[in-house]
Amino acid sequence: MSVANDGRSSVATTAAAAVSVALAKSWTGYGDTPIPRAVSAANGHSSTLGSDGPPRTRFRLVAAIPKGPAKLLEAAEREERPKRDLKAETSIPLDLLDPTEESTSEWAAFGAHLKLQWLSKPKRVLVVFKLSHEAREAAVQAIRALLREGVYVYVEPAQHGAVRQILDSAVGNDTNDTNDTNDTNDTNDMERLLSWPSANGAEGADGAGETRGIPEQLGSMLDVIFTVGGDGTVLWVCSLLGTVASVPPIVAISMGSLGFMTPFPASRLEKLCSSVISPDRELPLLLRHRLQCRIVRNKDGNGDGSDSAGDLTLADDDDATIMVLNEVVIDRGMTASLTKLECYIDGNYVTVIQGDGLIVSTPTGSTAYNLAAGGSMVHPAVPCILFTPICPHTLSSRPLVFPEHVVMRLKVPADSRDDLSASFDGKSRTRLHPGDSVVVYSSQSPVPMVCHQDASHDFFSSVKEGLDWNRRVEQKAVGGL
Repeated sequence: MSVANDGRSSVATTAAAAVSVALAKSWTGYGDTPIPRAVSAANGHSSTLGSDGPPRTRFRLVAAIPKGPAKLLEAAEREERPKRDLKAETSIPLDLLDPTEESTSEWAAFGAHLKLQWLSKPKRVLVVFKLSHEAREAAVQAIRALLREGVYVYVEPAQHGAVRQILDSAVGNDTNDTNDTNDTNDTNDMERLLSWPSANGAEGADGAGETRGIPEQLGSMLDVIFTVGGDGTVLWVCSLLGTVASVPPIVAISMGSLGFMTPFPASRLEKLCSSVISPDRELPLLLRHRLQCRIVRNKDGNGDGSDSAGDLTLADDDDATIMVLNEVVIDRGMTASLTKLECYIDGNYVTVIQGDGLIVSTPTGSTAYNLAAGGSMVHPAVPCILFTPICPHTLSSRPLVFPEHVVMRLKVPADSRDDLSASFDGKSRTRLHPGDSVVVYSSQSPVPMVCHQDASHDFFSSVKEGLDWNRRVEQKAVGGL
């Protein structure tokens, strides 16, 4: 069949479009219903959460589709010059796309990508930054620009006092250079710098206190999240959000040496903040897949090795569900012996992994621990689950790639002599006893990341610049420098 469109789409194209549209629509539902202004007043933290502000911004997703991709392919086959500007795009609301129809399934195959359109200006923004002097200065600059835009800005409880002190000092230094009207505006801006209760129940004067997860009610009201740092800062934000299904769009600003999720440079922060929250601009968006994990304990702890559901129960000392953006790692922990891990896919026994451990990764995490352990890099838009043994005992134990719809069960054998250790995105390290299991499957709640240009451009730019991927020194002429 010719590459050019003949009115029919392949099954693979249709399936890819269906997956992409379904995932996008599942996340889009987060913005369908505005949150009432007084939603948090019942918990007694109305002032802390800014519940007296406007309701959550509504938005929509559109598919940006290049015009005339079929004509481009036809012209290429005939070695002709295309007659129209094929770089132009047309935006179609995602709700109008039916991925099961042949006429619309091609959008996923010809360079189409998602974009976010604000229906009104965002009003609630979270800023999270790396704990370094440079990142804090950049974050304060972004916060100052956002406050001038009239939005509510939230920071972590442990950083709220320090940020407010810096901003107050800046306002005090500018007092002699401003009039009374500007002083009043600065005061109003500071009233919109907010946080949420710290883990010890109340935030101190200096903002000290252990940061806990963002309250679900606040997570549902946030419009945008700005991160200033590296990939670790993005992972930290995801851990703060916990199991919140409605993750707001994340704008990741780079302040690190190596980042695959931070496409925006730290220069011209004020312009970036203004453009992101502008209702007149469409933001290219990438929905990064997450994994959903459940720890299952051996109920009786007798190590009988039974696989029946009646012998297993959810762990009482762990969260029922753990969301993962990068990877799940099960390793030998502090023990010196090899791990022994039974692997089941959709209830079917697959193999036993013997070695230092196992990495179950998302496409986003493919460039992290997975890559260091010999796994393949995968484009973040590919819906799949990566299965990578760590230093396997047998040479035939190789990395695998599974479709996203499988359910993995990773079980510590009942006859294991030692406990194993499980970590999720490098956090929440948990001991697994003989008979315990970790169940891993794809989440229907992705993490939306705002792209600098589009998903492919940002990904390949990061691997080329960060890893020096596939670069070689070109041969030079004799006498050349």
